[in-house]
Amino acid sequence: MNLNQKILRKTNLLWALLYFVTIVVALSSTQKVFPDTIGYTNMGLGLLEGKFSSWYFLEKFYPETLRMPGYPLLVGVSVKIFKSHILVYLVQISALLTMYHLGFMVLQKLVPQKEFRSTATKIFLILCIASIQLPYYAGQIAPQALTGFFLMLFFYLLSRDRNPHRRVAVAQGVVLGILFQLTPALLLLPLLLLPIILERQKITKATTLVSGVIFIMTTLPFGLWNYTNHGTFKITPLEGGAGAAHMGFWQYKLPKNYSENFYWGNNTGDDLVYPFRESDDLARAAVEDFEVEWHEVHNAIVKYKTEEDLHWERIMRKENPGQFVLQSSVYTRAREEALWALTLKHALNEPSYYVKTRVYNFFRCYFTGISENRLREAKSMAQLFSVIYPFFITFTLVLLGLAFVVTNAIRSWGTLDKNHKILLATVLYFGVVHMPFVTQARYSVPVHCLVFLLVSVFFAPIVKRLTDRTKTSRIRSCVHRVSP
Repeated sequence: MNLNQKILRKTNLLWALLYFVTIVVALSSTQKVFPDTIGYTNMGLGLLEGKFSSWYFLEKFYPETLRMPGYPLLVGVSVKIFKSHILVYLVQISALLTMYHLGFMVLQKLVPQKEFRSTATKIFLILCIASIQLPYYAGQIAPQALTGFFLMLFFYLLSRDRNPHRRVAVAQGVVLGILFQLTPALLLLPLLLLPIILERQKITKATTLVSGVIFIMTTLPFGLWNYTNHGTFKITPLEGGAGAAHMGFWQYKLPKNYSENFYWGNNTGDDLVYPFRESDDLARAAVEDFEVEWHEVHNAIVKYKTEEDLHWERIMRKENPGQFVLQSSVYTRAREEALWALTLKHALNEPSYYVKTRVYNFFRCYFTGISENRLREAKSMAQLFSVIYPFFITFTLVLLGLAFVVTNAIRSWGTLDKNHKILLATVLYFGVVHMPFVTQARYSVPVHCLVFLLVSVFFAPIVKRLTDRTKTSRIRSCVHRVSP
Protein backbone atom coordinates (compact mmCIF):
# COMPACT_ATOMS: atom_id res chain seq x y z
CA MET A 1 0.00 0.00 0.00
CA ASN A 2 1.53 3.34 -1.09
CA LEU A 3 1.41 6.62 0.86
CA ASN A 4 -1.62 8.06 -1.00
CA GLN A 5 -3.63 4.91 -0.37
CA LYS A 6 -2.79 5.04 3.35
CA ILE A 7 -3.86 8.69 3.58
CA LEU A 8 -7.10 7.93 1.73
CA ARG A 9 -7.83 4.98 4.00
CA LYS A 10 -7.33 7.06 7.15
CA THR A 11 -9.49 9.85 5.77
CA ASN A 12 -12.28 7.42 4.85
CA LEU A 13 -12.19 5.97 8.37
CA LEU A 14 -12.60 9.48 9.79
CA TRP A 15 -15.56 10.13 7.48
CA ALA A 16 -17.19 6.87 8.55
CA LEU A 17 -16.65 7.70 12.23
CA LEU A 18 -18.09 11.20 11.71
CA TYR A 19 -21.23 9.75 10.10
CA PHE A 20 -21.58 7.21 12.92
CA VAL A 21 -21.16 9.75 15.75
CA THR A 22 -23.49 12.27 14.10
CA ILE A 23 -26.31 9.78 13.58
CA VAL A 24 -25.98 8.19 17.04
CA VAL A 25 -25.91 11.55 18.87
CA ALA A 26 -28.77 12.97 16.79
CA LEU A 27 -31.00 9.91 17.30
CA SER A 28 -30.21 9.87 21.03
CA SER A 29 -31.12 13.57 21.21
CA THR A 30 -34.61 12.92 19.84
CA GLN A 31 -35.47 11.31 23.19
CA LYS A 32 -35.27 14.74 24.86
CA VAL A 33 -37.95 17.37 24.28
CA PHE A 34 -36.73 20.86 23.41
CA PRO A 35 -38.61 23.60 25.35
CA ASP A 36 -39.88 25.32 22.19
CA THR A 37 -41.18 22.13 20.55
CA ILE A 38 -44.88 22.74 21.26
CA GLY A 39 -44.70 26.35 20.16
CA TYR A 40 -42.94 25.52 16.86
CA THR A 41 -45.38 22.69 16.20
CA ASN A 42 -48.50 24.77 16.74
CA MET A 43 -47.10 27.65 14.71
CA GLY A 44 -46.48 25.26 11.83
CA LEU A 45 -49.93 23.71 12.05
CA GLY A 46 -51.41 27.18 12.22
CA LEU A 47 -49.54 28.18 9.07
CA LEU A 48 -51.03 25.21 7.22
CA GLU A 49 -54.46 26.34 8.43
CA GLY A 50 -53.80 29.83 7.09
CA LYS A 51 -53.31 31.30 10.58
CA PHE A 52 -49.70 31.91 11.62
CA SER A 53 -50.12 31.62 15.37
CA SER A 54 -49.19 29.11 18.07
CA TRP A 55 -52.77 29.64 19.37
CA TYR A 56 -54.44 29.19 15.98
CA PHE A 57 -57.04 26.82 17.48
CA LEU A 58 -58.68 29.52 19.62
CA GLU A 59 -61.86 31.19 18.41
CA LYS A 60 -60.12 34.58 18.49
CA PHE A 61 -57.07 34.87 16.21
CA TYR A 62 -53.93 36.22 17.85
CA PRO A 63 -51.25 36.65 15.14
CA GLU A 64 -47.81 35.31 16.05
CA THR A 65 -45.41 37.78 17.67
CA LEU A 66 -42.52 35.50 18.67
CA ARG A 67 -41.09 33.69 15.63
CA MET A 68 -40.44 33.82 11.91
CA PRO A 69 -42.51 31.37 9.85
CA GLY A 70 -39.63 29.55 8.11
CA TYR A 71 -38.76 26.82 10.59
CA PRO A 72 -42.32 26.29 11.93
CA LEU A 73 -43.44 25.53 8.37
CA LEU A 74 -41.12 22.51 8.19
CA VAL A 75 -42.31 21.33 11.61
CA GLY A 76 -45.96 21.76 10.64
CA VAL A 77 -45.55 19.81 7.40
CA SER A 78 -43.87 16.95 9.28
CA VAL A 79 -46.63 16.72 11.88
CA LYS A 80 -49.41 17.13 9.30
CA ILE A 81 -48.12 14.35 7.02
CA PHE A 82 -46.41 11.93 9.42
CA LYS A 83 -48.18 12.79 12.69
CA SER A 84 -44.72 13.16 14.24
CA HIS A 85 -41.48 15.15 13.92
CA ILE A 86 -39.70 12.41 11.99
CA LEU A 87 -39.42 14.47 8.79
CA VAL A 88 -37.75 17.29 10.72
CA TYR A 89 -35.19 14.91 12.20
CA LEU A 90 -34.46 13.28 8.83
CA VAL A 91 -34.06 16.65 7.12
CA GLN A 92 -31.80 18.00 9.86
CA ILE A 93 -29.57 14.92 10.07
CA SER A 94 -29.26 14.79 6.28
CA ALA A 95 -28.52 18.52 6.16
CA LEU A 96 -25.82 18.11 8.80
CA LEU A 97 -24.11 15.26 6.97
CA THR A 98 -24.25 17.30 3.76
CA MET A 99 -22.83 20.30 5.62
CA TYR A 100 -19.69 18.33 6.45
CA HIS A 101 -19.10 17.61 2.77
CA LEU A 102 -19.74 21.23 1.81
CA GLY A 103 -17.25 22.18 4.51
CA PHE A 104 -14.72 19.79 2.98
CA MET A 105 -15.15 21.46 -0.44
CA VAL A 106 -14.86 24.94 1.09
CA LEU A 107 -11.71 23.78 2.87
CA GLN A 108 -10.07 22.98 -0.47
CA LYS A 109 -10.54 26.65 -1.41
CA LEU A 110 -9.28 27.87 1.93
CA VAL A 111 -6.04 25.83 1.69
CA PRO A 112 -4.35 26.65 -1.63
CA GLN A 113 -1.18 24.72 -0.72
CA LYS A 114 -1.75 21.11 -1.75
CA GLU A 115 0.76 19.77 0.77
CA PHE A 116 -1.42 21.06 3.64
CA ARG A 117 -4.85 19.98 2.36
CA SER A 118 -4.73 16.39 3.58
CA THR A 119 -3.63 17.49 7.06
CA ALA A 120 -6.27 20.24 7.18
CA THR A 121 -8.97 17.76 6.14
CA LYS A 122 -8.04 15.34 8.91
CA ILE A 123 -8.02 18.11 11.51
CA PHE A 124 -11.43 19.31 10.31
CA LEU A 125 -12.93 15.81 10.50
CA ILE A 126 -11.47 15.14 13.95
CA LEU A 127 -12.87 18.42 15.30
CA CYS A 128 -16.31 17.65 13.88
CA ILE A 129 -16.23 14.16 15.38
CA ALA A 130 -15.30 15.50 18.82
CA SER A 131 -18.01 18.16 18.81
CA ILE A 132 -21.54 16.94 19.57
CA GLN A 133 -23.43 20.25 19.68
CA LEU A 134 -24.65 20.31 16.06
CA PRO A 135 -25.64 16.60 16.06
CA TYR A 136 -27.47 17.17 19.35
CA TYR A 137 -29.56 19.98 17.85
CA ALA A 138 -30.15 17.92 14.69
CA GLY A 139 -32.27 15.68 16.91
CA GLN A 140 -34.21 18.58 18.43
CA ILE A 141 -37.06 20.79 17.24
CA ALA A 142 -34.68 23.75 16.99
CA PRO A 143 -33.22 25.54 13.94
CA GLN A 144 -29.51 25.38 14.86
CA ALA A 145 -28.54 22.43 12.65
CA LEU A 146 -30.38 23.77 9.60
CA THR A 147 -28.87 27.21 10.16
CA GLY A 148 -25.41 25.63 10.22
CA PHE A 149 -26.14 23.83 6.93
CA PHE A 150 -27.38 26.92 5.10
CA LEU A 151 -24.46 28.99 6.40
CA MET A 152 -22.05 26.44 4.95
CA LEU A 153 -24.06 26.30 1.71
CA PHE A 154 -23.82 30.08 1.40
CA PHE A 155 -20.03 30.01 1.78
CA TYR A 156 -19.78 27.13 -0.66
CA LEU A 157 -21.67 29.18 -3.26
CA LEU A 158 -19.56 32.22 -2.44
CA SER A 159 -16.36 30.22 -2.93
CA ARG A 160 -17.36 29.40 -6.54
CA ASP A 161 -15.81 32.59 -7.83
CA ARG A 162 -13.84 31.34 -10.82
CA ASN A 163 -16.71 32.15 -13.15
CA PRO A 164 -19.48 33.86 -11.16
CA HIS A 165 -22.90 33.36 -12.70
CA ARG A 166 -26.22 35.09 -12.10
CA ARG A 167 -27.81 31.77 -11.12
CA VAL A 168 -25.24 31.41 -8.33
CA ALA A 169 -26.01 34.98 -7.25
CA VAL A 170 -29.73 34.18 -7.10
CA ALA A 171 -28.98 31.04 -5.08
CA GLN A 172 -26.87 33.08 -2.65
CA GLY A 173 -29.72 35.54 -2.16
CA VAL A 174 -32.24 32.75 -1.60
CA VAL A 175 -29.96 31.02 0.91
CA LEU A 176 -29.50 34.29 2.82
CA GLY A 177 -33.27 34.67 2.84
CA ILE A 178 -33.72 31.17 4.28
CA LEU A 179 -31.07 31.88 6.90
CA PHE A 180 -32.90 35.02 7.94
CA GLN A 181 -36.13 33.04 8.30
CA LEU A 182 -34.33 30.54 10.54
CA THR A 183 -32.34 33.08 12.57
CA PRO A 184 -33.51 36.72 12.40
CA ALA A 185 -30.31 37.81 14.19
CA LEU A 186 -28.55 37.33 10.83
CA LEU A 187 -30.30 40.42 9.41
CA LEU A 188 -27.16 42.61 9.43
CA LEU A 189 -24.71 39.89 8.35
CA PRO A 190 -24.98 40.69 4.60
CA LEU A 191 -24.09 44.33 5.33
CA LEU A 192 -21.06 43.23 7.34
CA LEU A 193 -19.82 40.91 4.60
CA LEU A 194 -20.53 43.29 1.70
CA PRO A 195 -17.27 45.33 1.87
CA ILE A 196 -15.18 42.14 2.08
CA ILE A 197 -17.05 40.47 -0.78
CA LEU A 198 -16.65 43.52 -3.02
CA GLU A 199 -12.86 43.41 -2.49
CA ARG A 200 -12.73 40.14 -4.40
CA GLN A 201 -11.64 40.74 -7.98
CA LYS A 202 -13.67 37.87 -9.44
CA ILE A 203 -16.94 38.96 -7.83
CA THR A 204 -18.69 41.63 -9.88
CA LYS A 205 -20.84 44.36 -8.38
CA ALA A 206 -23.73 43.20 -10.56
CA THR A 207 -23.54 39.70 -9.07
CA THR A 208 -23.49 41.10 -5.55
CA LEU A 209 -26.41 43.40 -6.38
CA VAL A 210 -28.49 40.44 -7.59
CA SER A 211 -27.83 38.55 -4.33
CA GLY A 212 -28.74 41.62 -2.28
CA VAL A 213 -31.96 42.29 -4.16
CA ILE A 214 -33.07 38.66 -3.85
CA PHE A 215 -32.32 38.70 -0.12
CA ILE A 216 -34.31 41.90 0.41
CA MET A 217 -37.23 40.45 -1.56
CA THR A 218 -37.32 37.39 0.72
CA THR A 219 -37.77 39.65 3.77
CA LEU A 220 -40.75 41.58 2.38
CA PRO A 221 -43.55 38.98 2.70
CA PHE A 222 -43.16 38.71 6.47
CA GLY A 223 -42.92 42.48 6.75
CA LEU A 224 -46.18 42.81 4.85
CA TRP A 225 -47.74 40.09 7.01
CA ASN A 226 -46.77 42.04 10.13
CA TYR A 227 -48.25 45.19 8.59
CA THR A 228 -51.51 43.41 7.78
CA ASN A 229 -51.85 41.63 11.12
CA HIS A 230 -50.07 43.92 13.56
CA GLY A 231 -50.38 47.31 11.92
CA THR A 232 -46.61 47.84 11.56
CA PHE A 233 -44.18 46.96 8.77
CA LYS A 234 -41.47 44.96 10.53
CA ILE A 235 -39.42 42.23 8.86
CA THR A 236 -38.52 40.63 12.20
CA PRO A 237 -40.90 39.26 14.88
CA LEU A 238 -42.84 41.84 16.85
CA GLU A 239 -41.20 40.93 20.17
CA GLY A 240 -38.20 39.20 21.65
CA GLY A 241 -35.27 41.58 21.47
CA ALA A 242 -36.32 43.97 24.23
CA GLY A 243 -37.27 41.24 26.70
CA ALA A 244 -34.04 39.31 26.10
CA ALA A 245 -31.96 42.50 26.41
CA HIS A 246 -33.75 43.56 29.61
CA MET A 247 -33.28 40.12 31.19
CA GLY A 248 -29.71 40.12 29.88
CA PHE A 249 -28.97 43.11 32.10
CA TRP A 250 -30.61 41.59 35.19
CA GLN A 251 -29.54 37.95 34.88
CA TYR A 252 -26.22 38.32 36.77
CA LYS A 253 -27.85 40.30 39.58
CA LEU A 254 -30.63 37.78 40.29
CA PRO A 255 -30.26 34.52 42.28
CA LYS A 256 -29.38 31.22 40.67
CA ASN A 257 -32.27 29.42 38.97
CA TYR A 258 -34.59 32.39 39.34
CA SER A 259 -37.42 32.25 36.78
CA GLU A 260 -39.32 35.38 35.83
CA ASN A 261 -43.08 35.14 35.25
CA PHE A 262 -43.55 38.38 33.36
CA TYR A 263 -42.23 37.64 29.85
CA TRP A 264 -40.97 34.31 28.50
CA GLY A 265 -40.21 32.64 31.83
CA ASN A 266 -36.45 33.18 31.40
CA ASN A 267 -34.29 31.40 33.97
CA THR A 268 -30.98 32.71 35.33
CA GLY A 269 -29.56 29.19 35.49
CA ASP A 270 -26.89 27.87 37.84
CA ASP A 271 -23.85 28.08 35.61
CA LEU A 272 -20.60 27.60 37.54
CA VAL A 273 -18.67 29.77 35.08
CA TYR A 274 -20.71 32.95 35.65
CA PRO A 275 -18.17 35.39 37.14
CA PHE A 276 -20.61 38.12 38.24
CA ARG A 277 -22.87 36.40 40.77
CA GLU A 278 -24.06 38.70 43.56
CA SER A 279 -24.17 37.75 47.26
CA ASP A 280 -27.41 36.20 48.52
CA ASP A 281 -28.51 39.43 50.21
CA LEU A 282 -27.89 41.53 47.10
CA ALA A 283 -29.56 38.91 44.90
CA ARG A 284 -32.70 38.92 47.06
CA ALA A 285 -32.78 42.72 46.92
CA ALA A 286 -32.37 42.53 43.13
CA VAL A 287 -35.41 40.23 42.88
CA GLU A 288 -37.51 42.83 44.64
CA ASP A 289 -36.24 45.63 42.38
CA PHE A 290 -36.69 43.51 39.27
CA GLU A 291 -40.27 42.53 40.11
CA VAL A 292 -41.22 46.07 41.13
CA GLU A 293 -39.87 47.27 37.78
CA TRP A 294 -41.95 44.72 35.93
CA HIS A 295 -45.10 45.65 37.84
CA GLU A 296 -44.49 49.28 36.92
CA VAL A 297 -44.18 48.30 33.25
CA HIS A 298 -47.39 46.27 33.46
CA ASN A 299 -49.31 49.06 35.19
CA ALA A 300 -48.19 51.54 32.55
CA ILE A 301 -49.32 49.46 29.58
CA VAL A 302 -52.21 47.34 30.91
CA LYS A 303 -54.53 49.98 29.45
CA TYR A 304 -53.79 48.44 26.04
CA LYS A 305 -55.51 45.18 27.07
CA THR A 306 -59.22 44.96 26.35
CA GLU A 307 -61.65 42.85 28.39
CA GLU A 308 -61.67 40.40 25.50
CA ASP A 309 -57.86 40.20 25.58
CA LEU A 310 -57.92 39.51 29.32
CA HIS A 311 -60.52 36.78 28.78
CA TRP A 312 -58.44 34.96 26.17
CA GLU A 313 -55.24 35.45 28.15
CA ARG A 314 -56.85 33.63 31.09
CA ILE A 315 -57.82 30.79 28.75
CA MET A 316 -54.26 30.53 27.39
CA ARG A 317 -52.77 30.42 30.88
CA LYS A 318 -55.35 27.88 32.03
CA GLU A 319 -54.78 25.54 29.09
CA ASN A 320 -51.00 26.05 29.41
CA PRO A 321 -49.83 23.46 26.84
CA GLY A 322 -46.21 24.55 27.31
CA GLN A 323 -45.97 27.53 24.98
CA PHE A 324 -45.88 31.28 25.35
CA VAL A 325 -49.00 33.37 25.82
CA LEU A 326 -49.67 35.80 22.96
CA GLN A 327 -50.83 39.34 23.58
CA SER A 328 -52.50 41.91 21.34
CA SER A 329 -50.34 43.80 18.81
CA VAL A 330 -50.76 47.15 20.59
CA TYR A 331 -49.86 45.73 24.01
CA THR A 332 -46.86 43.82 22.64
CA ARG A 333 -45.41 46.86 20.89
CA ALA A 334 -45.90 49.00 24.01
CA ARG A 335 -44.14 46.38 26.16
CA GLU A 336 -41.19 46.19 23.77
CA GLU A 337 -40.78 49.97 23.79
CA ALA A 338 -40.93 50.09 27.61
CA LEU A 339 -38.34 47.31 28.00
CA TRP A 340 -35.94 48.86 25.49
CA ALA A 341 -36.19 52.17 27.35
CA LEU A 342 -35.51 50.51 30.71
CA THR A 343 -32.53 48.55 29.33
CA LEU A 344 -30.99 51.75 27.93
CA LYS A 345 -31.61 53.52 31.24
CA HIS A 346 -29.88 50.74 33.20
CA ALA A 347 -26.92 50.68 30.79
CA LEU A 348 -26.42 54.45 31.19
CA ASN A 349 -26.81 54.30 34.98
CA GLU A 350 -24.36 51.40 35.39
CA PRO A 351 -22.01 51.64 32.38
CA SER A 352 -19.12 49.75 33.96
CA TYR A 353 -21.29 46.80 35.00
CA TYR A 354 -23.12 46.77 31.69
CA VAL A 355 -19.96 46.85 29.56
CA LYS A 356 -18.14 44.13 31.47
CA THR A 357 -21.15 41.79 31.44
CA ARG A 358 -21.68 42.39 27.71
CA VAL A 359 -18.01 41.68 26.97
CA TYR A 360 -18.31 38.47 28.97
CA ASN A 361 -21.46 37.64 27.00
CA PHE A 362 -19.44 37.80 23.79
CA PHE A 363 -17.02 35.12 24.94
CA ARG A 364 -19.68 33.13 26.80
CA CYS A 365 -21.68 32.81 23.59
CA TYR A 366 -19.07 30.38 22.22
CA PHE A 367 -19.05 27.74 24.96
CA THR A 368 -21.54 25.73 26.99
CA GLY A 369 -21.58 26.23 30.76
CA ILE A 370 -21.61 23.76 33.64
CA SER A 371 -24.82 23.33 35.62
CA GLU A 372 -24.09 23.26 39.35
CA ASN A 373 -27.21 21.21 40.11
CA ARG A 374 -26.60 18.67 37.36
CA LEU A 375 -22.98 18.33 38.45
CA ARG A 376 -24.01 17.78 42.07
CA GLU A 377 -26.75 15.31 41.16
CA ALA A 378 -24.62 13.23 38.76
CA LYS A 379 -24.63 9.66 40.10
CA SER A 380 -22.65 7.92 37.38
CA MET A 381 -19.71 8.54 35.09
CA ALA A 382 -22.13 8.82 32.16
CA GLN A 383 -24.10 11.60 33.88
CA LEU A 384 -20.91 13.38 34.90
CA PHE A 385 -19.63 13.08 31.34
CA SER A 386 -22.84 14.61 29.95
CA VAL A 387 -22.28 17.69 32.12
CA ILE A 388 -18.53 18.16 31.68
CA TYR A 389 -17.98 17.11 28.06
CA PRO A 390 -20.05 19.83 26.30
CA PHE A 391 -18.26 22.50 28.37
CA PHE A 392 -14.80 21.03 27.78
CA ILE A 393 -15.25 20.59 24.03
CA THR A 394 -16.87 23.96 23.33
CA PHE A 395 -14.42 25.84 25.57
CA THR A 396 -11.33 24.24 24.04
CA LEU A 397 -12.31 23.62 20.41
CA VAL A 398 -14.65 26.56 19.82
CA LEU A 399 -13.66 29.41 22.14
CA LEU A 400 -9.91 28.70 22.40
CA GLY A 401 -9.93 27.57 18.78
CA LEU A 402 -11.43 30.91 17.79
CA ALA A 403 -8.83 32.74 19.90
CA PHE A 404 -6.10 30.80 18.06
CA VAL A 405 -7.64 31.75 14.71
CA VAL A 406 -7.97 35.44 15.57
CA THR A 407 -4.37 35.59 16.81
CA ASN A 408 -3.03 34.04 13.60
CA ALA A 409 -5.35 36.11 11.41
CA ILE A 410 -4.07 39.35 12.97
CA ARG A 411 -0.47 38.26 12.41
CA SER A 412 -1.08 37.49 8.72
CA TRP A 413 -3.86 40.02 8.00
CA GLY A 414 -2.05 41.62 5.07
CA THR A 415 -1.78 38.32 3.21
CA LEU A 416 -5.04 36.83 4.44
CA ASP A 417 -7.37 35.54 1.72
CA LYS A 418 -10.82 37.16 1.40
CA ASN A 419 -12.49 33.78 2.03
CA HIS A 420 -10.82 33.60 5.44
CA LYS A 421 -11.93 37.14 6.28
CA ILE A 422 -15.53 36.39 5.32
CA LEU A 423 -15.66 33.26 7.49
CA LEU A 424 -13.99 34.98 10.44
CA ALA A 425 -16.30 38.01 10.20
CA THR A 426 -19.33 35.70 10.24
CA VAL A 427 -18.15 33.79 13.31
CA LEU A 428 -17.39 36.99 15.22
CA TYR A 429 -20.71 38.52 14.13
CA PHE A 430 -22.62 35.84 16.06
CA GLY A 431 -20.88 36.81 19.28
CA VAL A 432 -21.26 40.55 18.76
CA VAL A 433 -24.93 40.50 17.73
CA HIS A 434 -25.90 38.45 20.80
CA MET A 435 -23.93 40.53 23.33
CA PRO A 436 -26.94 42.59 24.53
CA PHE A 437 -29.16 39.60 25.25
CA VAL A 438 -29.59 36.75 27.72
CA THR A 439 -26.60 34.41 27.73
CA GLN A 440 -27.31 31.42 25.48
CA ALA A 441 -24.49 29.26 24.12
CA ARG A 442 -26.85 27.69 21.57
CA TYR A 443 -26.88 30.98 19.64
CA SER A 444 -23.38 30.27 18.30
CA VAL A 445 -23.84 26.54 17.57
CA PRO A 446 -24.50 27.17 13.83
CA VAL A 447 -20.99 28.62 13.40
CA HIS A 448 -19.10 25.84 15.19
CA CYS A 449 -18.30 24.15 11.90
CA LEU A 450 -17.03 27.45 10.48
CA VAL A 451 -14.70 27.78 13.47
CA PHE A 452 -13.41 24.26 12.79
CA LEU A 453 -12.69 25.18 9.17
CA LEU A 454 -10.61 28.16 10.24
CA VAL A 455 -8.79 26.21 12.96
CA SER A 456 -7.95 23.53 10.38
CA VAL A 457 -6.55 26.13 7.97
CA PHE A 458 -4.25 27.78 10.51
CA PHE A 459 -3.32 24.63 12.43
CA ALA A 460 -2.51 22.42 9.42
CA PRO A 461 0.94 23.98 8.70
CA ILE A 462 1.93 23.54 12.35
CA VAL A 463 0.90 19.88 12.38
CA LYS A 464 2.57 19.29 9.01
CA ARG A 465 5.86 20.75 10.23
CA LEU A 466 5.75 18.65 13.39
CA THR A 467 4.99 15.43 11.51
CA ASP A 468 7.71 16.18 8.95
CA ARG A 469 10.24 16.74 11.75
CA THR A 470 9.18 13.47 13.39
CA LYS A 471 9.58 11.58 10.11
CA THR A 472 12.99 13.19 9.51
CA SER A 473 14.13 12.27 13.03
CA ARG A 474 13.02 8.68 12.50
CA ILE A 475 14.87 8.47 9.19
CA ARG A 476 18.04 9.87 10.76
CA SER A 477 17.70 7.45 13.65
CA CYS A 478 17.36 4.52 11.24
CA VAL A 479 20.31 5.68 9.18
CA HIS A 480 22.39 6.04 12.33
CA ARG A 481 21.53 2.51 13.45
CA VAL A 482 22.42 0.87 10.12
CA SER A 483 25.59 2.94 9.59
CA PRO A 484 28.85 1.01 10.19
